[in-house]
Amino acid sequence: MRLRTVFGAVRLRVWYGRNPADGRWGCPIRQRWGLGPHQQLSPALEDKLGYFATVTGSYEAAGEVGDQGGL
Repeated sequence: MRLRTVFGAVRLRVWYGRNPADGRWGCPIRQRWGLGPHQQLSPALEDKLGYFATVTGSYEAAGEVGDQGGL
């Protein structure tokens, strides 16, 4: 699993499989951390990006702030 965090990109080896109770596939650590099925940003990074987007007025400007070391 790859996840972009405030500190940079990380790659984690995690367990996944079928839940015997309901037969659905899942990843326990993603569920524990509250991540969506295809979410690749950590919740903290999403919060920071959302904050910078409101302060700067757009996600594009927030990305530029992040590229300059603000994220």
